Amino acid sequence: MEVSEADQEFLQQRLHAQIQLIPVDEISYRKWYRKQTIDHRTVATAQFIDPLTGEAEVEDISEITELSLAQTENQIERVKAIVALALRSRASDIHLEPSASGLRVRFRIDGILRHVTTFPPEISRRVVVSIKVMSEIDIAESRRPQDGRMAEKYMSADQQSQGLDLRVSTLPCISGVQGEMGEKVVMRLLRQQNTFQTIKDIGFSEYSRPIYQHWLQQLQGMIILTGPTGSGKTSTLYTSLQEIVSEAVNFVTVEDPVEYVFPGITQTQVNEAAGMTFAAGLRSILRQDPDIIMLGEIRDHETAETAVRAALTGHLVLTTLHTNDAIGAIPRLKDIGPDPGLISDALLGVVAQRLVRRVCPHCAESYTPTEADLKILGLSWEDAAPQAWRKGRGCNQCFNSGYLGREALIELLDVNEPIRQLIYEGSMTQLQRYLERSQFESFRTAAIVKITQGITTVDEIRRVLPFSALYPRNAHEPPGLQPLKLTQAS
Repeated sequence: MEVSEADQEFLQQRLHAQIQLIPVDEISYRKWYRKQTIDHRTVATAQFIDPLTGEAEVEDISEITELSLAQTENQIERVKAIVALALRSRASDIHLEPSASGLRVRFRIDGILRHVTTFPPEISRRVVVSIKVMSEIDIAESRRPQDGRMAEKYMSADQQSQGLDLRVSTLPCISGVQGEMGEKVVMRLLRQQNTFQTIKDIGFSEYSRPIYQHWLQQLQGMIILTGPTGSGKTSTLYTSLQEIVSEAVNFVTVEDPVEYVFPGITQTQVNEAAGMTFAAGLRSILRQDPDIIMLGEIRDHETAETAVRAALTGHLVLTTLHTNDAIGAIPRLKDIGPDPGLISDALLGVVAQRLVRRVCPHCAESYTPTEADLKILGLSWEDAAPQAWRKGRGCNQCFNSGYLGREALIELLDVNEPIRQLIYEGSMTQLQRYLERSQFESFRTAAIVKITQGITTVDEIRRVLPFSALYPRNAHEPPGLQPLKLTQAS
């Protein structure tokens, strides 16, 4: 706001005082405005509004963190400020790690850890103790790992109060200060309200989505989701539940732990100390007249045997398994114990997935693929659709990463009659050879589709997929020797 000389003179006459105008730059004014408007006693996800433009302000995480923490008065407020900033930054986890310089704070945003700030050494231990108190963890015990939960309320962007659960884990470790012991804390942020959209939003291709939705409509059978920790299996499961839950069916789950409270279904939690294991819970569920069962994970022979038999006796069973790809679920199930004949009869299909970052829409640019890119994917120039490739330049919206948000990269194994026969009496080599000749949507096929549609990049695919997924036939062959036609997944 500019003040004219006439206005300045008028004010001096009225106030009988000399007035000196001191200009304030925009950055200083915004910082002052934030200090006046931020309430550090509450957790809120609404973005800051630029007082000069009235629009949502693009935030620098580190700058906002330092400013917010400077206004806090105690450890509880510091913890709440960190949680609020993590929510605003779309973080899934908060890592607090002791180091020689203090307690380092990092957020996992879109699967990547980003350094945010470092608490000074003199308050580091107090912050950790405060988190343990808030999570009802024993503060006197720092020599062994502990787990706890923290419940908070946060204000959403539309000023609605919503629930937030934080799963807290502590781990003794070397702090970096002359070999002293400290504790690392990791907090996973779980919004209590259903944040899932539709199956269409997960990342299935036009080829695989109808197949998966067809499985969900079956009256009996088993659907297995596989992938490492953090690959989005839970999100896919809950989105699938949303698709099939109704008042006409009895839907029961056994989970470890219950991460999201879902209305309309019965959710039970594993408690091994009390004898409530996956196998025990599943046996009890079968006496509750269920139509659909969700089993958090198959870990042992008894659970696998019971789940397979449930799928053969009129129940639809959804569960997860830890394998590298969809085909790997078959030998894993056989290794755990059920008869191959039972597995082949029970299994509807397997979904393996990874989460890939999407190209940021705010800074996306056209990108011409290089010869190296084409060789990595085994594509010719004609099949690559080079006009659709994109890369993010990096901007404030995506924290200069070039990526904003994630979606699933999915490998889908549809268990049809030939595959059922191979599971029962064939070998894994025979199964793999059959899939190479069929329309099997492998990770490699799904990756090519997403890249050639401008959704993600070759660099991101190489980050999330193992070498064997891109070159499954012979890991010693150089890239590019196995060209792939896109007609399989289009």
